[in-house]
Amino acid sequence: LSLHDALPIFEVQILADHHGVVLHLGERDCSVQRRFQKLIEEAPAALLPLSLRAEICASAVMLAQKAGYRNAGTVEYIVDQEAKRFYFLEMNTRLQVEHPVTELVTGTDLVRAQILQAQFPKECILPNTPLLHGHAIEVRLYAEDPAVRARLFQQVEGGVDATRLQEILNANALGDDALTGEMVARVRAEMEKALTLG
Repeated sequence: LSLHDALPIFEVQILADHHGVVLHLGERDCSVQRRFQKLIEEAPAALLPLSLRAEICASAVMLAQKAGYRNAGTVEYIVDQEAKRFYFLEMNTRLQVEHPVTELVTGTDLVRAQILQAQFPKECILPNTPLLHGHAIEVRLYAEDPAVRARLFQQVEGGVDATRLQEILNANALGDDALTGEMVARVRAEMEKALTLG
């Protein structure tokens, strides 16, 4: 078990303008990964203690300010929850595939904000840090069978099995069984829709 596998990973979404203003738009839990690809993104991160959440978000803002960064970006950290410490992992200087999770809980259109920053750098002024409302989860589906080692990295045919989704979400400690059940039902419905559309 490597350090990367053992410690949860959290990322902070930031927006920085040409006036030196840097906002954070909360954090996402991206700990559930396979081959360094994120499988589940959750915002806000249910496993992150409030005290560490504030520190990590402040750290991401400070890092972007010190670097003179201007744009949307994501700052990633690994967290030792027992020691209540976190460590910088990397900064992605772009929007990530997971950005809609943050958009859903902040009401902020990150693509629009990024375009306005590029089009009107001097005139564009960022709003205040938005309040978080609700909870969002993104699930990435892979068309492969991880149990068949000989076929690793190859696509497989057949149906999509969502039976393990409940276990994965529960392992991620969402805590609210009714909420977890509702999310599983919604993901299954979306998967069926996707399969119907081809």
